[in-house]
Amino acid sequence: MNRWYLRDRFTRYSLIVIGVVVILSLILGFLFDWRGFLEGVLASIAFSGITIVIGLFFVDRLIEHRQEQQWARVRLLTYRGLAAYLCDIVTQAFIVYALDNAFEALGQMMEGRDYPSEEALPGFVHLAKALRKLEAQRDIHKPSLSDRAEQFYETVKWELEQVQTILTPRLLQSATDQKLIVALMEFDHANRALYSAIMAHKQVVRQSAFSYVTDLVVAAEHLYRELLPHWLEAEQQLATIPTQEA
Repeated sequence: MNRWYLRDRFTRYSLIVIGVVVILSLILGFLFDWRGFLEGVLASIAFSGITIVIGLFFVDRLIEHRQEQQWARVRLLTYRGLAAYLCDIVTQAFIVYALDNAFEALGQMMEGRDYPSEEALPGFVHLAKALRKLEAQRDIHKPSLSDRAEQFYETVKWELEQVQTILTPRLLQSATDQKLIVALMEFDHANRALYSAIMAHKQVVRQSAFSYVTDLVVAAEHLYRELLPHWLEAEQQLATIPTQEA
């Protein structure tokens, strides 16, 4: 006979026996001394209620705190990786479009590549402005700015995939703040819009892909700005964990 069938039968009959024993105990206790029995039942209920409350309030808090500590290092490394990818993506825009007038902005941005820093934010803003100035002179560029957008996208394709397929799901899994989630979704939308514009440009030569490069840089700056406070919080949280646990 199947051992799983035997186990199922044993479990079923065991529950029946336990139920019968409980019911008989209740009946006999009530018949012999209903007052004492009632007091005992009420005391058991009160004790169970107190135990549940203590478990929910203290134990759950302890488990939640422990989980937050375990996620602290993961979040810290994720924020560092995200900052590095954002800086690398925008740096490629500087290289592909030869933004010689934005060397200072590039230096500012690279200050926050390895470790997220507010010093990098002006670099993102200035590089976006430099790209907008190029857009105003789009007719004098050969190859066209939209042609270079394809080159730019191919250069940063790996970084964009890392952000989209690895870092974003990891941050969503770790109960990230809503503002950071919105910034992640905006960056993802800018990435998809750029890809669609490049495909349209390749098929119809619409010369409209370049503006989406600027949009991607702006979205990168917004995402970088939103991750900064979370990076600082995770860094402080990790500092409170004992060395052997961290």
